[in-house]
Amino acid sequence: MPSFIIDSNSATEAFKVHLSLSMSARVVENIAIELAQRDPKFLYIADAIVKFLYEESGFLNTFLHLLRYDNWLEQDSGIPRSLKGIAEHYNESANILKEIVDAAIYETLDIFDLDLTIEQVPLKYVLDHHVKLLLDLYEKSKCAKIRPKSPQTPKNPVGEVKPRFVYQYPSDLVSLSKEASANLVRVLHLLPGSGASCIECQLEVRDLDTQGIDQALSYVWGSTQDLKCIWIEGRRFAVTTNLYHILTALRHEHTTQTIWIDAICINQSNNKEKAHQVRLMGEIYSKAKETIIWLGNQVTESRPMTDPANTLAPLPPNFGGHVVDQYNLVDILGKLREMPLDTSTYTKRLTLYTIFLHCLNVIMLYEWWEQVWM
Repeated sequence: MPSFIIDSNSATEAFKVHLSLSMSARVVENIAIELAQRDPKFLYIADAIVKFLYEESGFLNTFLHLLRYDNWLEQDSGIPRSLKGIAEHYNESANILKEIVDAAIYETLDIFDLDLTIEQVPLKYVLDHHVKLLLDLYEKSKCAKIRPKSPQTPKNPVGEVKPRFVYQYPSDLVSLSKEASANLVRVLHLLPGSGASCIECQLEVRDLDTQGIDQALSYVWGSTQDLKCIWIEGRRFAVTTNLYHILTALRHEHTTQTIWIDAICINQSNNKEKAHQVRLMGEIYSKAKETIIWLGNQVTESRPMTDPANTLAPLPPNFGGHVVDQYNLVDILGKLREMPLDTSTYTKRLTLYTIFLHCLNVIMLYEWWEQVWM
C-alpha cells in the first residue's frame, strides 16, 4: 500500500475535485468521440480529450502520484509538495479541459449551424457551465443536419497558382515538441509596412516555457467565404477578411511586431497539431507579455441621438462641453479621473458619465463578446 503525506480529510477533498473533473472529462470524451464519427472535423477534439485523460502525463495518471508520499520526497519529481500545489495542478487541468470544451462548442455551432443566445453564453471561468452548454448543443445536434458545404468555391486569393508558391508548414509542432521535450508554438513576425503594401510575415517556432510570447491576439475569425492574401516567407497564405484588416491595423511602418495568432500559428489542416495546440491555449494567453483584444471596426449609427432612450446612436459633437472622442474609452476615463469631485463640476461630470455609458453600450455590441472561448 502506498503511503500518503496528507491527512484523510484533505485527501477526501482532493478526491472530490478529482472526481468532478474526471466526470466532466468523461462526458466530453463521449460527446467528442460520437461527434467525430459523424464528422471528421471533430477528430482533433477527440484526440485532445483522449490525450488529456489517458496519456502517461495525463489527468487520470497523475492523481495518485500527487498524493503518494514517496513522490513528495523526490526533489526532482515535478510533483506538487503541498495542498496549494495540488490545487494549482487541478486549476491548470480545468483550464486545459475548458479549452477543449470550448473548441468542441465552436465546432458544434459551426458544423450543425446552430444558434447561440446571449443567455446561453457560459460564465468565463466556470467549467461546469461550459460543459453544460456543450451537452445542450450536443442534444440539439442529434436533430440537426450537418451543414452542407457551399456549392460555390469560396473566392480564394491563392487562386490557381502552383503549389510551390503557396505557403506550406515545414514541420508539425507535435513531432517537434516530442523531440525537444518541450511545449513548442509558432509566433508570427509581422514585418514593417504601411498603406496598401503587401502584408509580409515570417513564422518562428518557440519554446513556450523558456522563450515566451510577446503578444497574443484574441479576435473573431469572421467569414471564411471571402479570403484575402498575405505573404509568409515569400509564399501566399489565405486569411479571412477580418484578420487581414486586423493585421493591416497592427502593422507598424518601421518595426516588426511579434504576435501569436491561432489561424496562422496553428496548422489548421493538421488535426493532431490542432489538438496539441488547443491544450496549450490557456498557457499561451496567460504567458503572453501582452494580449490584444480586437473587438472589431467602430459600430455606430449615422444620425445623432434624438431619442434619449436610444443609447447607441452618436451623441452630439462636444456633448456637455466635453472635447473628447465619444468612442475612446481610455480618453473618457482619463477625463473622469482629472475632474474634481465637488458640486461645481456636478453637471459636467454627469454628462461625462453619459458619454462613458454610451461608449460602453457601443463596445458591448461587438461580436467578440459572444465568443464562448474568450
